[in-house]
Amino acid sequence: MLALAVACIFADPLAGAEKKTEAPAETPRTFRVCLVSGANESKPYSTDTSLRAMADYLQTEHKMVCDVLVVNAAGTGFDGVERLLDADAAVFFV
Repeated sequence: MLALAVACIFADPLAGAEKKTEAPAETPRTFRVCLVSGANESKPYSTDTSLRAMADYLQTEHKMVCDVLVVNAAGTGFDGVERLLDADAAVFFV
């Protein structure tokens, strides 16, 4: 009887049972940034130029997905403003 008790102690508790498998790791979601320029090519700020440079940096160095929105030619708004809804963060330079 003692031998049976010792054998039970060293037996695999999951023997005969289905072993759990770890779920595959989720692929990290890409961080989306929308950069909004309210001044076009106006001097001295040139916000659309500086925000495009920032977007390039964020995409290259930090693997973020960036959209740059600029004021339309008529100065009445932003084309593609709905992209703000998909962004995780927004940077406004106006």
